[in-house]
Amino acid sequence: MSGNHPYRRAGAVIVAGTVVWFVGISPVSRVYITPDNAARLRMLTASQRSWIAGQHLTAVGTVAVPVGFAYRRGSNTPFLTYSALHVVALAALGGSLLSLPVQRWIGVTAAASAPVYGAILVAKKDIPPFFFYLVEGLTGAYLMTWEESEADKPRAA
Repeated sequence: MSGNHPYRRAGAVIVAGTVVWFVGISPVSRVYITPDNAARLRMLTASQRSWIAGQHLTAVGTVAVPVGFAYRRGSNTPFLTYSALHVVALAALGGSLLSLPVQRWIGVTAAASAPVYGAILVAKKDIPPFFFYLVEGLTGAYLMTWEESEADKPRAA
């Protein structure tokens, strides 16, 4: 692609990222529409390797789409929408954590950081990725080490 067509290059990266994302969600696609938790778990267990590989592809696709706007040409509306959705997701994660029997600080950290990142996004047209992913990583690490009591665990259907 010629340097005279930066939109084509950005578009190609976005389309490639979208295709990779869709390929990534395909290996066990019925899991997204199956309402029964036990049935979903059986599907994921039966297709564990393809599910894990698909999740890696999905992550690559998710990263590739905003990279297409990194050329700094044209509208930045798609990138801002993508970033805003990340902030909304972080707020939802914080709210969900506050409804669980986890230590309160983890939910407060996620929920309280969302409006801070939202304000930064409005002011700077970007979110500070290092700190944003630090909060997400901290939340994930906490959940990985969280000792659930028997009462906290979901019951099989």
